[in-house]
Amino acid sequence: AAVEIFSVNGYHETSMDAIAAEAHISKPMLYLYYGSKEELFGSCLNRELTRFVDEVNSDIDFNAAPKELLRTAVLAFLKYIDAHR
Repeated sequence: AAVEIFSVNGYHETSMDAIAAEAHISKPMLYLYYGSKEELFGSCLNRELTRFVDEVNSDIDFNAAPKELLRTAVLAFLKYIDAHR
């Protein structure tokens, strides 16, 4: 829920109230797991970055020649971006 709301509203316009409502949990429960909006945002960034790296890495043949490695890396990046607009 948080990633979606941050994506639509941006960091400054997103409230913990809105995230809690979208996630169907109480605001105190949200603060129990994430001490602040900044901590929650950082957690969202870390999760999405990990997903990005894992997905792109799975599409790359690291044993390929440098030119082919670069080509597949760029294609994997573009594929990820297209799939997660």
